[in-house]
Amino acid sequence: MTPKQSQRLIKKIADIKLVLATEKRTFGGYDDSRGLRYLPTRYYLQLADYKGGLAYTRWFAKSFPDDIGFPDFLFEWAVLLFKGGKLAEAKTKVWQTFCANTYVLDTFLGKPVQPLPKQEWSNLAQVGFTEYFTYSHQQADLLDFSP
Repeated sequence: MTPKQSQRLIKKIADIKLVLATEKRTFGGYDDSRGLRYLPTRYYLQLADYKGGLAYTRWFAKSFPDDIGFPDFLFEWAVLLFKGGKLAEAKTKVWQTFCANTYVLDTFLGKPVQPLPKQEWSNLAQVGFTEYFTYSHQQADLLDFSP
């Protein structure tokens, strides 16, 4: 990643934090119907800033205690925990990821997704989840997270 790309990601994170802080200050709470709060984990992983990502997830857990998150967000959170050396918490977050969408881990591990006869969050397996979820066990920065 070039320095310019890194700066763009850092700016995106700062902009999201600013929008969320403004909402909190203006409304006394968060009105994040756009889901901006789920984006920084992806950017922290791209930057390989695991310490910053863990700080963000701590803030997220404190600010949105009843938010169950999206499967990809939970997966990114698990990776941040793993990379930060918090293995027990990473295992818990991987389990939460699996519970949120059973196809995430198969997709990550490169196994064929076999749709099950069930109703799952937005039926991502049928609507192109493999294109939506971009993480793979073959990515150089995720080799240590793979079995």
